[in-house]
Amino acid sequence: MPPGPDGLPVLGSMLRYGLDPFEYRKEWAEEYGDIVYVDGGLGRDGYILTEPRHFEQVLVNDDEHYRRPREYQEIFRNGLGASEGEFWRKQRELIQPAFYPDQIRSYADDMLTATRELIDRWEGDGEIRDIEAEMKGLTLDVFARSVFGIDGIDEYPEIREACEAISDKASASNQAFPSWFPTAANRRYDRAESKMDGALDKIIDERRGASDDSLLSTLLEAQSDDGHQMSDSTLRDEMVSLLFAGHETTALSLTYTWYLLSKNEEERRRLFIEADDVLDGGFGPQAAMQLEYTDKLVKESLRRLCPAHSLFRQPCREVTIDSYTIPEDSAIFLPIWLLHHDETYFEDPMSFRPDRWDGTLQEQLPKYAYIPFGAGPHRCIGERFAKMELHTIVPMIAREFELEYVGEEPLEFKASLTAEPKNEMSMRVRSR
Repeated sequence: MPPGPDGLPVLGSMLRYGLDPFEYRKEWAEEYGDIVYVDGGLGRDGYILTEPRHFEQVLVNDDEHYRRPREYQEIFRNGLGASEGEFWRKQRELIQPAFYPDQIRSYADDMLTATRELIDRWEGDGEIRDIEAEMKGLTLDVFARSVFGIDGIDEYPEIREACEAISDKASASNQAFPSWFPTAANRRYDRAESKMDGALDKIIDERRGASDDSLLSTLLEAQSDDGHQMSDSTLRDEMVSLLFAGHETTALSLTYTWYLLSKNEEERRRLFIEADDVLDGGFGPQAAMQLEYTDKLVKESLRRLCPAHSLFRQPCREVTIDSYTIPEDSAIFLPIWLLHHDETYFEDPMSFRPDRWDGTLQEQLPKYAYIPFGAGPHRCIGERFAKMELHTIVPMIAREFELEYVGEEPLEFKASLTAEPKNEMSMRVRSR
């Protein structure tokens, strides 16, 4: 048994973990080493793995010996975020072409249109805005246009409400209770779920037979080599899975990028110079290729404050990691957040330094020391989409506005499936 913290009788250590997963994972890793045993209470075992080689073993080399936690199905249903085995493989095969580079480029106009509409709404006279809410609204709008093929999400407020309910349900504190337990988060999700399903069914019916480049239209027509095609219920599950993964993490990446820029004047100045210079003739594929500093800045933001803070797995059978035997159905915690803040791999890891990505850092790092989009067969299918979105939105907004964080300090986080700010992300918006 690996070393680990002493837990309470019956309840173990999970209640303490749920209060501040970021702090306890760091504290326990420093005290107990590369593999930490956590008593999950009620007979549940948990293991925190902290080395890149562990990530490689679980996510890549021995992926077939692990599954995503059953709790994922409560959030992603039977979509790509939770399904397993042959069904997952067929679904991935059907969905993957929608994220090929040529198809991703077809979504560029949707990203530009949604961003321009947001820019037009902002006054830039020093008004205070909750930038997290603004970025979630923006990425949800991009999702609606490029995935659903509709002009924005305002017509479907129940989808916006469901996204917020999903985030609450997936919080670490709520996960300490079973899904049937009547927590406020579980009750809110149950109320929002049926409304969301009705809205998704309506969108699917409306898009059936539509001749556009939206992801939904592509999936309605897609079938695998053996003739497999998605049912409406399966398609709805995939929309729910993509909806949460496709806008929540990108919105948080944007939020944290504006926060980090607000705290780093020199990095902000360099972004302004590049945005002014490159986007002077408008935004297009050629301009995107010239955004070298934006690329480094986005990489560093995803390292410093990575929304996908952890990955979770359960062994399908008894497995061995290093010298330890890990029982079937144990909870495996893979904290990306710890990897990205490890001074073994990143000098002065708590500093925001985009220039660290100059030269050969990427090649020198252990292969799985920097994985903001995960790794292995279940690596995020929307990685290219998210990167294109970040590289489009950041310079476009930076060319028009300067954002100053005026919220509470220090910035604190709550752990859901994503790392969300506890604070309201209040920012003063000024025209440049």
